This record gives sequence, structure tokens and C-alpha cells, in this order.
Amino acid sequence: MKRAACLWRGRIDVDAGGNVAVPDGPGLGLEPDRDVMERYRVA
Repeated sequence: MKRAACLWRGRIDVDAGGNVAVPDGPGLGLEPDRDVMERYRVA
């Protein structure tokens, strides 16, 4: 499915087994794309 926009900047790397590496620090290691959030915001 092709998306009109993605809420996250960057990529999530998934290995051949479907596993995702968890970062050492807090959070998921992804930054939200605030421009996309503002564009699709419902008030």
C-alpha cells in the first residue's frame, strides 16, 4: 500500500527474520515528522 505521507523521518531497518534493532538510548530511535503532523492535523 502506498502512503500519502509518513509520520516518521528516517527508516526502520528490518532484517531477513523480521527483527528490528532496538536502540541503546531512550525511545524508539525515530523522530516524528512535525511538518506531516501539522499538515494532517484535525482541530
